[in-house]
Amino acid sequence: MRAIWTRDRDGIPAAAWRTPEDGSTSHPLSTPAAGADQPFRGSLNRSDRHRLVRQSAERWPGIADPRGLAPVGVDKLWLSSLGAWLDLHGAWYTKEYSAHDLPSILAWDHVAPMGRDQFVRVVYPGYLYPFGQPTAVVKITERRITTSPNTASLYQFSFLVISDPRRDYGGDDARGFSHTRVDLSPIVTPPIADPGNGIDSFFWPSLGTEPLRFGIDAWDQDGQHQAWRTPLLWVAEHVHDFAAVDAEYDQSAHRIMDLAGQRVAFAPQTEAGDARTETATLHVRGRAALGTSTPYLSSADVVVDVAKRLAGLPAVRIQYTPTYLEKGWDAAVNAGQVWAGTLLGETATDRQLPGEVDLTEAPSMSFGTPHAGSDRAGGFVQAGSADPRPVAGHRCGRRQRRHADGVVRPDGLLRGRAAEAVRAGQPHRPRPGRRRRAGCDAQRHHRDDGRRRPHPEGPRYAALGAR
Repeated sequence: MRAIWTRDRDGIPAAAWRTPEDGSTSHPLSTPAAGADQPFRGSLNRSDRHRLVRQSAERWPGIADPRGLAPVGVDKLWLSSLGAWLDLHGAWYTKEYSAHDLPSILAWDHVAPMGRDQFVRVVYPGYLYPFGQPTAVVKITERRITTSPNTASLYQFSFLVISDPRRDYGGDDARGFSHTRVDLSPIVTPPIADPGNGIDSFFWPSLGTEPLRFGIDAWDQDGQHQAWRTPLLWVAEHVHDFAAVDAEYDQSAHRIMDLAGQRVAFAPQTEAGDARTETATLHVRGRAALGTSTPYLSSADVVVDVAKRLAGLPAVRIQYTPTYLEKGWDAAVNAGQVWAGTLLGETATDRQLPGEVDLTEAPSMSFGTPHAGSDRAGGFVQAGSADPRPVAGHRCGRRQRRHADGVVRPDGLLRGRAAEAVRAGQPHRPRPGRRRRAGCDAQRHHRDDGRRRPHPEGPRYAALGAR
C-alpha cells in the first residue's frame, strides 16, 4: 500500500512543501514543538504523514535506491462504516534522504482496530555525538485502559535504541583521541523526556529534568579498559549543519568527562615504555559528519606521578603536541618520543576552546628555602625553577641535578666540601677509604660524552619533558 497524499499539504504552496526541511523548525511541515500539536497530539504528527507520503509514493530527486521508495506492507486492511481495521508495517533505507537534506522515517508500524489506534511505532534515524554510534529515536503511542475513571486513552512515550554500540577509531582519528574503541550502554534506554522538534535536528536526551548519562566502556591506546558515564547529544541523521552540532556540544559542560583518577594510556606503548597517566578529566570535542561523528581530545587533566610524590602538585592540564598528532612516533621528527605538553596560552592550538587554557605559566617545584640552590638544598630540581620539565633520576638511584647556569651535571648529589669544590672550579676527589657508588648502564649512557641522549625510561618521562 502507498500513501499518496496528506491533508497537511492542503493550502500550502507546492514550492513550500517540496523544499527540503533540513532540520528547519520554520518549515510548514516540520515536527511541532513539544505541546504545540494542532488541534491535539496524535499518534502521527504532520511531519510523520508528510514523510510517509514521500517515502511510499513520491520519487524525489536523488532517491534512486528502491529500498528508499517502498510501499507499506499490509497484514490487514478492512474497511467498514465503523472505521478501518489496519495492521501496517513499513521500513525504508534512509541514507539517500539524509544525503539530500530530507528528514525520513526508518520504520513505521500501525495497528488500529475499528478506526481506533491501538499501537503505533515511528522510528527516526540518528546518532549519538561525539562518539558517533547510530542510534534511533523510537516514538510509541499505545492505548491503555485505566480505572478511576474507566477509560481507554492513548499514551505516548519515546526512547532510544543504539543499533551498533561499538565504535572503533583508527589512523589519525586514533592518534587524536585517548581511546581506540568506545562501547555505549544501555542498548535500549528508559523513556526519555519529549524531544519535541529536536527530532528534526538535535537534542540532549534526558530523564525528566536530569540528563541521561550513558555508560561508556572504552579501551585506551594500550588496550586497557576504562569506564565512566556521561550525557551525549542525539543528532538526526539528515542534519547538514555540522558547525551548529559542534557548537552545541562545545558550549556544554557535558564535554568534560570525569574519569575519577583512572590510568589512561594516551599514546601507544613502545619498547621504551608506556604513556599511562592518572587522569582526572578528559575534555572532549567532536567533528560532526553526515550520519556520524568522530571524537577528539582537546585537553586532559592528569596527575604527573613524579610531581605529585615530590611536591604534591595537583592535576596538570595537558594537550597532544602538534608533532605527535601529525607524525606519531616517527623517529625522524620525534626522536624524543614526546606526545604531550603542558597547556599554556602560548602553546594552545585550534583544538582548544576559549577559556580552556587556565594557566599562564607552567607549575614549578621548589626544594629548600626560596633562595637555596640545588647544590645547597640537596635536591635534583633547581629551587624555585619555573621550568615545568623535571629532571628525572635513574632507577639505579643516581640522580642528576640542574645548576643555575642550566648545565645538567651527571655527577650525582654533591654536598658540603664537594659542592664547594665544584663551585670553585676545582676537581672533586672522594675521601680516602670511601667507596664510590657503582655505576650503571644508565649513568654511563649520560657520562660517556656529556651530551644529552634520549632518556632510558622512554616516552613516559619524555612526555613530561624530561631532559
